[in-house]
Amino acid sequence: MPPFISSIIDKYTLPYDKKMGADSNNLIFYYCGLFDTTVLVHFQNNDTSINVVLYQILPNYHKEDDDYADKESELLFFEGYSFKIAVSKWSEIISLAKNKLLISKNQPPKHDPCFDCAFFFLNYDSVTLINNSNTHAAFREYFKFLKDSVLDDFIKLRQPKFGNKNK
Repeated sequence: MPPFISSIIDKYTLPYDKKMGADSNNLIFYYCGLFDTTVLVHFQNNDTSINVVLYQILPNYHKEDDDYADKESELLFFEGYSFKIAVSKWSEIISLAKNKLLISKNQPPKHDPCFDCAFFFLNYDSVTLINNSNTHAAFREYFKFLKDSVLDDFIKLRQPKFGNKNK
């Protein structure tokens, strides 16, 4: 396939079917609230820009056990966004992840059962952290930072670009 065609197709390919780099150039953050929109965001540092892919599964499309509408075909309804952010934002995203979440990777997890609590995970530089009772508040705070400083501005821009352009 010619590289030009391949580059067009790659733009629309979900990166999770391929082996993802678990390195210091990739950060993946996941949030699933029982009655809220599930969010998976993947940041990838390419030195000249930060590529971001945001997947959202609306509450009416996800269930407790899995998010597939049909397990056999793995039918999944989601909204997706891809965009780029400035490289300067990367250091802020990583710094807060290190200061709020990654410092707890050496602490023994405290697992208090909570059936209605949100589930979070963060993967960065070959480390995967999953929320537990001693990191739950830090995950919530980190998610709020991501929404306020990066994600919400792009989600607001998702309106279709058709119709009367004079309005």
